[in-house]
Amino acid sequence: MGHVKLHIPGPVEVSEKTFRAFCTPMIGHRGQGFKDLYARIQPQLQQLLYTQQLVYISTSSAWGVMEGAIRNLVAKKVLNCMCGAFSDKWFDVSKRCGKEAEALQVPWGSPIRAEAVAQKLATGFYRHFAKGISGPPVVSRTDLTTYQDVPTFYTFTFSTGGFVIMAADDASIPVLGYSFDSPMPEEITNPATKEWLESYSHEIWQIVQHHLDNTETLKEWNAMRRGEYAPSTRDVNPLLTTTWDQGCFYNALCPADAGATSDNGRVNSRMVWPDPSPRSTRPELSSTIMSFSL
Repeated sequence: MGHVKLHIPGPVEVSEKTFRAFCTPMIGHRGQGFKDLYARIQPQLQQLLYTQQLVYISTSSAWGVMEGAIRNLVAKKVLNCMCGAFSDKWFDVSKRCGKEAEALQVPWGSPIRAEAVAQKLATGFYRHFAKGISGPPVVSRTDLTTYQDVPTFYTFTFSTGGFVIMAADDASIPVLGYSFDSPMPEEITNPATKEWLESYSHEIWQIVQHHLDNTETLKEWNAMRRGEYAPSTRDVNPLLTTTWDQGCFYNALCPADAGATSDNGRVNSRMVWPDPSPRSTRPELSSTIMSFSL
């Protein structure tokens, strides 16, 4: 006698081979028999799921897997990308587990764009490190940089001042550059800055073209998704507190050129180490002269 074949997400059609396996005696989940079985099916599961990582099998419902993942892998914060019923459940489970869950939600069936994820991560980075910012950071402008039509990085400028540059591929480190007060001009005219950004764009294009491995860099991306940032990440204060220029007053002692005073081309500055530190614990900078092109 025939039976109804199920083609639904829940209970599924069971093959005759599987039925026969159910007729064999039970084995203990802590015994060698189960260890051998689990080890034997791992390569096939990895091939099926296109991964080289260990595949865990759970006999619970999807909620059990979600809760286990959240409780074991999320320390404090998590970014939930939501585009359907099951991804919405991840957000619910994250909150029920007491995590600081942030939602990135789009209409059901719509894709989660890389730009949207990068903006969320850039905003979290800015919010974590920028000091004296009241209220949630607001992105006022987004610039996409491409190399030979390949997206390479995004520049997110914030209404409260500053910007964060995020790579467009997770085989690169996430944050390429940032400022918490200076704006990023819409048109880059400074040759050094322009060359710096173009070199980043070319390097990320190379990453994409050669399909470089993202095993190491993905750790940094995932840490940012969890709201975890390296302690060493900090803003470097200017070596000089004076704002220098090349024109009027700064070029007063420069020679005249065609009836006009030429611009001051270079400022030589001497670094002075603060005296309160014991001499034995600071480097000898008393005779060091640093030359800066401003």
